[in-house]
Amino acid sequence: MNNDIIGFEALPDHIRMNIRDGIALQRDGDAWIRYRVALVEPDGDSWHVVDDDCVDHWIDADNPLLDPDAPLPEPVGRDPKPGDLIRLTRRDDPAITDITRYKGLPDGPYDGWDTTDGPYLTLEWTLDGVIEE
Repeated sequence: MNNDIIGFEALPDHIRMNIRDGIALQRDGDAWIRYRVALVEPDGDSWHVVDDDCVDHWIDADNPLLDPDAPLPEPVGRDPKPGDLIRLTRRDDPAITDITRYKGLPDGPYDGWDTTDGPYLTLEWTLDGVIEE
């Protein structure tokens, strides 16, 4: 899977070793993001990454990659309240998991969860539960 990543061969070893089977894990504050890497390219002192959903990420000293096999915090089964951390898993690819801060229901006629990282729709994501801090 790593051979399918555009630019993978140019990555330094310390970054390359934290992409396994095309999957990377990053932590940004209290958010966790596990995603499939599609493209990487140098960007000054950091690396610009595009995932398979065309979302941009940056790898640098403040946002390093973690071991992609690291266990994520386990959720508890209750309905989220604004301000809670929630864990979501992508329906079509259970290896992809996000932990983000819940803001409420999305605007408009959509089912899902509005978060500090944008909306997550029930057509694409499953709510695993709330992460207790």
